[in-house]
Amino acid sequence: MGQLRNCELAHFFIPKNQGFTISTTFNTIPLMKEELIKQLAAIADPNRLRIIEEISKKKVITCAEAEALTELSQPTISHHIKLLIDSGLVVATKNGRFTDLSLDKKKFASVSSLISKISS
Repeated sequence: MGQLRNCELAHFFIPKNQGFTISTTFNTIPLMKEELIKQLAAIADPNRLRIIEEISKKKVITCAEAEALTELSQPTISHHIKLLIDSGLVVATKNGRFTDLSLDKKKFASVSSLISKISS
């Protein structure tokens, strides 16, 4: 069941009595659709995209560094970081008093793979 949660879109069939449908590029399992929508929404905001780009360059940044990237208040930047973490695209790791932010490369690869399949 763990493989069903990622966005690799293999074509397979799960019996309808289990609540799933045939998976194709445009008709994915509902859980995958919700996860993908959350991930794309997280990337769509300019401030969150700026944070993602900075993490990509440096590999790891702190929440304070994320706040310094924008002119947003601390509560607002915390909200943006929470959305990135909830999407699964960003991972938060406690490091003493600080929280380090890094990218989940597998999640980004899944999103990229789906976009590639749609655009081809």
